[in-house]
Amino acid sequence: MIDGIAIFVSLLAMVVSYMICLSQNKIVKQGVQPFVSIDKVDIGTRVAIIIVNDGVGVAIISGISYWYDGKKQSGKSLVEIIEENCNEGSLLADRAIWKRFEYVKAIGPGQKKVLLELEDTRYLDELRKILDKVSMEINYESIYGDTFSLKDDMDYFGRSIK
Repeated sequence: MIDGIAIFVSLLAMVVSYMICLSQNKIVKQGVQPFVSIDKVDIGTRVAIIIVNDGVGVAIISGISYWYDGKKQSGKSLVEIIEENCNEGSLLADRAIWKRFEYVKAIGPGQKKVLLELEDTRYLDELRKILDKVSMEINYESIYGDTFSLKDDMDYFGRSIK
């Protein structure tokens, strides 16, 4: 009889230990979860798109997709889309005018990565018209492989030209 009780208590302890282990793993995963957002900056002298990780874990960017005027732009960067859709002879097609543009692969917790920035006031209205037709989707994952997606329209930039 005592042997049966000891076996039952040990099996019950194993089940409880397993349940606590699962609960702890869930808490650890949530403790390093990224949360990506897009900051759109549009002031009189500057236009910028900034990717921000407001989470507590590293966001590993697995891909950024763009749509222009509703059509998916496969394999193109945002700068390439702007170059293709700018006015004939515009310096927006010259990468030397950009203050900064980056190809983003990972963003640490609390960090920001500038995807695109322009401070040349001569071309801001033209850039706003192009960005007004752009949508983007950022696919990213946590260090545990949990996948997330963020889709956002850039129509914010078109508010001053409509």
